[in-house]
Amino acid sequence: MSIEARLYTQLTTYPALLALTGARWSPSQLPQNEPLPAGTYLRVSTMPLLAHDASTPAYATARFQLDGWAADYDGMLALRKAVREAMGAWRLPAAPRVDVALLAGDWDTLEAEPGRWRCTLDFMISYEED
Repeated sequence: MSIEARLYTQLTTYPALLALTGARWSPSQLPQNEPLPAGTYLRVSTMPLLAHDASTPAYATARFQLDGWAADYDGMLALRKAVREAMGAWRLPAAPRVDVALLAGDWDTLEAEPGRWRCTLDFMISYEED
C-alpha cells in the first residue's frame, strides 16, 4: 500500500478528524462544492535514504502539505488541532512502516472566496517505502 493510501486512511479514521471531515479528504485539490470542513493532501517532495544492500528496506522522508478547509475561523482552528493530533499520533508497524510524522510548519489563510478559511500544515513523514 502506498504512503498516500496510508495517509488517507489516517486522515479519515482518526476519531477527532472523522468527527469533523468524515472521508472528505482529497489529493491535491478540493472538489468543487465540497461540503466543509474538508481537507486536501499533496506530496511536495521526497528524500530517499539509499541503502548499499538491496536486501535492506528502502526508507524515505516525504514532505506532505495538508490543507484543512472550513466555513469559519473557529472551524478552521478545530480542524488544524485535529490534524496536528492525528499526525502526531501516527505510527505504523507494517509496510509501508511509518516511523514519525513531524510538523515542519503551519499557517492560516482567509481565502478570497467568502466564508472559506484554510489552514496549511507541512509534515515530514519518515517511512519504509513499499
